[in-house]
Amino acid sequence: MKFTGELTVKAPRAQVYKAVRDARFFASCVDGVNDLAEIAPDTYSAVFETKVAYMKFSFKVTVEVVRAEEPREIEAKVEGTPLGIVGRLTAAALFERNAHGDFELKRRFRWPEGVLNTLRAQDVAGASMGPGPRRLLETDWEGQVFPSGFEAPALAVPIMIRHRVSRVVLFGPHATGEDLARDEISLIQRLGRAAAALFDGVERRDQAARLGRHSAPDDG
Repeated sequence: MKFTGELTVKAPRAQVYKAVRDARFFASCVDGVNDLAEIAPDTYSAVFETKVAYMKFSFKVTVEVVRAEEPREIEAKVEGTPLGIVGRLTAAALFERNAHGDFELKRRFRWPEGVLNTLRAQDVAGASMGPGPRRLLETDWEGQVFPSGFEAPALAVPIMIRHRVSRVVLFGPHATGEDLARDEISLIQRLGRAAAALFDGVERRDQAARLGRHSAPDDG
């Protein structure tokens, strides 16, 4: 994630510098910063919270002031660790339903090129894809050529729109080789529901636009 922002203050530069140099005052100017504590000179820990759609994310952050040039500039290094968020996964791929009912590869992250570009509709149905995530076994979707090794998918997440599987996301395991924990799968499921709501909104908007074009009077 990338966070940016800007704050304009009508005050003398020296006065602003002195105020911002106070870490607690500066933290009070940033939405979502809590539990600030000084752990060493010019080094602080805190919890940073933000929202994406209706999902809330929390990070445990460490802030270190690496340069301070009064009264012009303060530079700090920020490192963060997500709290209650799925760790780094080896691979992921998004498949979208086409007009024939199959699922075509649309987006990929560390997913090898030329490997499994299409999920057949009968395979998705045969894998008993319901409304929730499903752990994948070696026997699932026999006949399909999946990535092997660390990139081999470990979890399938359906994106349900109006009671139909619209998209399927395949996730690999942790980069450490560990399997996904139950709370991580629960979080992925909530993210899937949020994605479904966003996709549904986009599809409804596009459908309304198409209907508008077809119903527009012909000036000719």
